Amino acid sequence: MSADNRVRAVLDAPRGHRFARTRTGTRTPTRQQRLLNELRGNPRVAYRQAHGELPAWMRGPPPPSTAREPALESRRRPHSHRKPRSTGRHLATHALAALTGALVLHLAVDLL
Repeated sequence: MSADNRVRAVLDAPRGHRFARTRTGTRTPTRQQRLLNELRGNPRVAYRQAHGELPAWMRGPPPPSTAREPALESRRRPHSHRKPRSTGRHLATHALAALTGALVLHLAVDLL
């Protein structure tokens, strides 16, 4: 048999039968197969195998978490490079520093 005839015989074979399988022995089960074997009596697993897995939108909203976060934490923005807002205390501190400086300058000029 020439090489051309052998190539033609391989290409004419149906898909999946073109090449000989060289694998011997049994395959090791995948993680999913092992878990399904362990949970064989579980009714949820049986339902999933019979009907398939539900899409995410059919599962419904996630259950509410038991730990409540403080309301202020949810409104607080993450730290950024921007300068924080000035408050009235900052303004009063600057005004007091300016008045103290003016008073010291006034007294120092009288002494010189």
